[in-house]
Amino acid sequence: MADAAYELHDIARPGGWDQGAAEDAVSAFEIHVQTLATLHPDAHDVLDVAGRIAAELRRLLCLPADTDSGAPA
Repeated sequence: MADAAYELHDIARPGGWDQGAAEDAVSAFEIHVQTLATLHPDAHDVLDVAGRIAAELRRLLCLPADTDSGAPA
C-alpha cells in the first residue's frame, strides 16, 4: 500500500485528477482510517478528525457523501 501511495503522490498534479480518481483516493483514505481505528480501543477517538477531513474533502471535491466506509465521522 505504501508503494501505491508513493506512486499516487508522484503522478498527482492539480487539474490532473478526474472525479472518479478523486473519489477512489478519498475512499481509500476512509478505508485506511476505518482499519486503523480497530488497532487500539482509543484509536477511534484519535482518528475522529480523519473522518471529518474525509467528509470535508468530499464536499470540496463535489463527491457524493460516503455512506458505508465506517470511517470515524
